[in-house]
Amino acid sequence: MHKPSILIALTGLLLVGCETGTVVESESEFSDRGLTHHRMDLVLKDIPLPADYTLTSTSFGHGSPTFRYGELNYSGPLMVDELFFYYQRAMGLEGWSSISQNQGETQGRMAFEKEAELCTILIKEGGRGSDMRIIIEQKKT
Repeated sequence: MHKPSILIALTGLLLVGCETGTVVESESEFSDRGLTHHRMDLVLKDIPLPADYTLTSTSFGHGSPTFRYGELNYSGPLMVDELFFYYQRAMGLEGWSSISQNQGETQGRMAFEKEAELCTILIKEGGRGSDMRIIIEQKKT
């Protein structure tokens, strides 16, 4: 005979608990909070891009004020040597330190570090210019 009153009391307790916590009602509401907030302007906040380079659809990135990572693929008109020259200067102006460089005629790799982050730039000749992949990640500890 007391079963309905116990069920009502438990239901009331669950409802009160839900009201005091954060309840996510939709996917869009969830995607705008915390580390799930994807902001490309934060991913690329201090990584320069040469003019006329366009992002390809195979890219992904995550940016928040405290953490970022991504693999961003671009295509554009500059040749491998021109991109090397550009990034040698431009990354230093943004506070990045070069940790390695390997340049060939048709491809190359550059790596930079800044505080707790690494940025690797892979360049490959393609079509009327070059393709570039920028990888942003946290340093391994």
